[in-house]
This record gives sequence, structure tokens and C-alpha cells, in this order.
Amino acid sequence: MAYKVQYMLLADGVQEVGRGKINIHGLFDKIFLTEIPGRQRGFAVVALLIAETEDELGTHQVTVSLERPGGRQSGEMGVQISLAPTGGTWPLAEARLVIGMANVPFREEGRHRIVLCVDGVEIADHPIVVELVTGDQAE
Repeated sequence: MAYKVQYMLLADGVQEVGRGKINIHGLFDKIFLTEIPGRQRGFAVVALLIAETEDELGTHQVTVSLERPGGRQSGEMGVQISLAPTGGTWPLAEARLVIGMANVPFREEGRHRIVLCVDGVEIADHPIVVELVTGDQAE
């Protein structure tokens, strides 16, 4: 299977506005913490998954995980999706994913990855850099 990811974003919030549109607020790729280990209150992983062949239709397990700078996994969240033909010629099917991540632990500074998998196969990732800041530098 060869799913495509049209986009993958990290955002503070997402709001559905109707007719297939969403407002995405506070895009980011860096987190500032005042202490390590620390936690990020929450954010959303937003992605558009495209299926181009009939082999990709049906029910699938989607997971989003956090990978630390050394490659070790720090946490995982999963959802089940169903891909069905949407009509027209392309894409055969698509699924917009909005997956909330709450109270995410970060145990070290550096470049982390948010990894998106379908049925255990990595299809996309998004970098997220964690920096330690002093109290007056924090957001």
C-alpha cells in the first residue's frame, strides 16, 4: 500500500467551519519549556491522508507517536479510520485526521519527531524541536 500524505501540521487548535473546511490555529514546530523533563499541555496533529488504489480502502489503524532525539518512542495514540471512495477520479478516497495530543511529556531537549503510521507502516513525520528557556524567555 502506498498512502500519500497531502499535508501534516502541528497546531494549537483546530476548528471545523463547515463544508469540509477547518481553521487551523497556531502552527508550530518548536516547543519552549522552562524545565526538562516537562509537558506540553496539548496540541493537534492535522493530516490529510490520500488513498489512490482500491487496496488502500477499508478500515485501518492510524497511530501517531512521539519519537525522542535518540530514536526511542515516548508515547503513542491510535485511531481507527475507514476509507471509502469519494467519487470522481482522484483521489479514490481521503481522510482528514485531527488527532489531539494532551499532556505530552518531553524528557530532553533536541529534535523530536511526530510519526504517523497506517497499519504499522510509517507514512509521514513532522519534526518538533524542544528548547529549554529561562522564565523570562518562556512564552
